[in-house]
Order: sequence, then C-alpha cells, then structure tokens
Amino acid sequence: MGFGFVVLGYFFANLMSLRSLLAFAMPIGYLLAAIGFYRLMAYERRFLYSLIASACALPFALYFAAYSLFLLGVPLDGAWFADGARGVWTLLYTLFLFAFHFALLYPVAALCGQTGLPALVAGAWRNLIFVGVFTATFLFSKLPFLGGAAKYFTLPLLSLRLIYIFLVTLLLWQAYRTLTDPEENKPPEITDRRKEKGQDAEEQ
Repeated sequence: MGFGFVVLGYFFANLMSLRSLLAFAMPIGYLLAAIGFYRLMAYERRFLYSLIASACALPFALYFAAYSLFLLGVPLDGAWFADGARGVWTLLYTLFLFAFHFALLYPVAALCGQTGLPALVAGAWRNLIFVGVFTATFLFSKLPFLGGAAKYFTLPLLSLRLIYIFLVTLLLWQAYRTLTDPEENKPPEITDRRKEKGQDAEEQ
C-alpha cells in the first residue's frame, strides 16, 4: 500500500540523522518515503503534497549526507561545513521539517478519517502540535539576546525531537498495521482511486 516504505523512509531520514555520522542515510530515507507517498496517492490524493515535500527535502538530505561523509574522512571542501554555513542549513532544515510534517500528517489524517479511525486522526494532529512546539522552541533558542543561555535549550530540544519522532513513527506504524493487515486488524475497505477511474471509464 505504501505505509511500509514511509515508515522505513521516516526512520532513515529522521531518526538516523540525529547523529551527524549517520546522516548519510537521509537521501535513502526520503527516497523510500517518496515511493511510499506515490503508492498512497492511489488511496488519498493529498499524499501528492507529501511527495512534493520529500522531493524538496533532497537539497537538505544531500548536504547533511555530505557532512556525514566529511566527518567520516571523505576529502570534501570543509568551507561548506563551517559552523556558520552549517548553522544556516540547520535553521532552514528545521523550518522545512515543520512544513514536511504538515504535508505528511495532513493526508494521513484524511485517509484515517475516511476509513473510520478517529484515534489515528487525533494522533496525527497531536503529533503536528509537538513538531510545532519543537520548531518554536528551536527558533526561540536562536534569539540573539539569549547569549550563553542558549546552551540550556540543547537537552529540551533533543527531548522534544525524540518525542515527536517516536510519536510520528508510532502513528505511521499503527496506520501500516491497521490499513494493510486486514487479517489481524480487520480495517474498513479503502478504495483504490485508480481502480475507480478505470471503472468509470469502462462504464462510459
């Protein structure tokens, strides 16, 4: 159906990238997620937003993958990874992550809503709130007047990010189990929109 690819892709792109040395997995993660989003578009057209967002993630994924290779000893131009340049990329990527999660969770909520799964719908919007709190806290920690006090945000930010990554991964896994394992979970039927279009064309 597609959720399996999305779960794996999200893991590679978000959880592994918490360690700079493992960020080389980011392009693989977003590619896997894109495959999943493309397949899910057959059931919920708004996964097109997720597919576009995963494509927009490519510059960030390639940059942080290159940085991980640089740390591993690959001879690359270190000027690209100086503190200033890396700080700008990190800021832009953090802002992008909020947009990416909206593009991910909105169609998940829509699909779960049309299949009668209100708990997963609520979970999707709750998770987006957690991502928003993380983003707002990160931006606040970058305000100039904080000075040296910014270092006290390191642990709270890491905790918030781990929480939302865990919650989003759990939500995607629950959607995968519920919507693609009918023997165990007995979900409501999901209409494949491609088949619907084919049937309409035959009737005409």
